[in-house]
Amino acid sequence: MKQASLILNSILLVAVALLFYKVYNQPSPVAALPAKAANNSTGIYYVDADSLFEKYNYYKNSKSLLEKKEDSIKTLLEKRSEALQNEAAQYQEKAQGMTDAQRQQTEAALMAKQQTLVTLKDNLLAKLQDEQNALNDSVNNHMQQKMKAFVKGKNIAYIVGYHRSGEVLYANDSLNITDAVLLDLNK
Repeated sequence: MKQASLILNSILLVAVALLFYKVYNQPSPVAALPAKAANNSTGIYYVDADSLFEKYNYYKNSKSLLEKKEDSIKTLLEKRSEALQNEAAQYQEKAQGMTDAQRQQTEAALMAKQQTLVTLKDNLLAKLQDEQNALNDSVNNHMQQKMKAFVKGKNIAYIVGYHRSGEVLYANDSLNITDAVLLDLNK
């Protein structure tokens, strides 16, 4: 009886492993071109860049994270600036009761703190700019990888980015593949 149970469990394990393999080893389907765009013989299509970045989840999530970092940097700098302003105000209240040496020492300390704050601001903004550049690179790389998979097996030579104030002055709506591209990008 134990041997039969062991054999049955082994068969079930193999069956589950085969199903798992079949489900997760199939290539993910790519979005099809809209019917009106599929008849295009030139192989040139466009995506609405405004809509693309408005609805591209990878971009929106990355941008949201960066905006949160920017807000935290802004809050930190505002708090430190406010603390420095309060310290300067306290100094001005007490300045008349101080000796010249004490005033010079306090002013030098306040100037050093201000310079430290400016340096901190510059460093944080430079780091944020580096992260923005890395985000742009990451989004570009992600989109390029997805686009290479999207165009496979389709008569697509170019996909042009169109936006209202861009270099493309006119784009025929029948060549708009924005929705198909977004479907593929957001998988």
